[in-house]
Amino acid sequence: MTLPGYKKIICITGTVWTYGTDAPRHQLIGNGFVRPTWFTTGRRITDAHYMRITTGGFHLACAKDEVLAYIKYGSDFIGISYQDMKQAIDQSTLGVLVVGPQNLVVQIAEKLPQTMIFTFKEGEMMLSSELNDAQRRGQVRRIDINTQQSNAWHQVTHTILEYCMQSGY
Repeated sequence: MTLPGYKKIICITGTVWTYGTDAPRHQLIGNGFVRPTWFTTGRRITDAHYMRITTGGFHLACAKDEVLAYIKYGSDFIGISYQDMKQAIDQSTLGVLVVGPQNLVVQIAEKLPQTMIFTFKEGEMMLSSELNDAQRRGQVRRIDINTQQSNAWHQVTHTILEYCMQSGY
């Protein structure tokens, strides 16, 4: 899968809760990013749009190499297909935003080298070892954040957008 040079794939993960209308996921959508449709064999885990598939449909999609990334959540499978990622890329102005757990976003970064992962942490928190390979490839940007600080999420969103505009990854 190739991206036009000006479009980006941004993944947000981390252990700092990003709830609220001023959270970066909401601000980035308003600034030219599109979130892909996820698939689920059961329940949703984020506020993204979901399409339900059967467990058999999931296994068939895996056999056909149509699944970009997935996680097992309880007894369910949740993830993103290549087709849904491509559709989000085509519909976006600036790129695709995926907000999800670290074990899912590292799969995307591994398969699509133009992916950048932004991980939100409080200053004293350690970076997850799940991100080690992506970090070695230069795909991880840690953003330390104090959620009690006023305008914290606006500053984070500005940092992400600034990085996207300046980088040629």
